[in-house]
Amino acid sequence: MNSAPVDKMDAKILHLLAQDGRMSWRDLADRIGLSLTPTLRRVRRLEEAGIISGYSARFDEQRLGFGITMYVMVTLEKQTEETLKVFGTTALVDADSLGTDLTEFGRAPKSVVVLTVQRAYFQCGKAVMRSGLWDPSRQVPRSVWPPFGEVLKDHCRLPAPLDEAELRAELATEL
Repeated sequence: MNSAPVDKMDAKILHLLAQDGRMSWRDLADRIGLSLTPTLRRVRRLEEAGIISGYSARFDEQRLGFGITMYVMVTLEKQTEETLKVFGTTALVDADSLGTDLTEFGRAPKSVVVLTVQRAYFQCGKAVMRSGLWDPSRQVPRSVWPPFGEVLKDHCRLPAPLDEAELRAELATEL
């Protein structure tokens, strides 16, 4: 793997292109304070190094009728002092569209949740322990949790909660 060092100017370029990949090269040069030629040279070097792997468009999934976008935190823990926290967005995709065999225990999934990592960091395990997360006296009983349909309604700003039985029936056909 060919990795190129990224300096502060490159970081500015990456930040601006992440915000607006359709920005003209002239505007990019003006925003970072370089002339056009050195700006283009830097962009090409970032592309050739694979740091910039392409340009894309973002779509409003709700307006296109694609349902729910979930924000997920994945925590990976071992018997160590640190906990890896991963934040990102997910997309529910058709398993066949991934081009990889995801068969487990003789069954292939119909759909897969794909996590796009936006940030990840280590958290001190001692801080997690001090939080009292595992202290039974500080835990909220499951019986007072709102139904899953209500949580989705609030999170997605839906006009009415989703029917729990209907939601479970749909999920059962997927699994």
